[in-house]
Amino acid sequence: EIGRIDTAITAIRDADDWRPIETAPKDELVIGWRHDWEFPDVLEWDEVGAMWCGAGGGTSPTHWRPLPEPPKDKA
Repeated sequence: EIGRIDTAITAIRDADDWRPIETAPKDELVIGWRHDWEFPDVLEWDEVGAMWCGAGGGTSPTHWRPLPEPPKDKA
């Protein structure tokens, strides 16, 4: 299981479709990235704090990409 998660994180981090964070939609969840992060994070825009927030709280990502589609399999 951990190996599969590591593979997924590596694929997300190495993908070519990263975009500047300034272009990210602020009305939906996105995957965020910054060069000094160990792994990507799912982020949401906090209107009150005017910042991106992830698992660790407020953050300063430099790039984003859309969340992938959820699995179609109901298993």
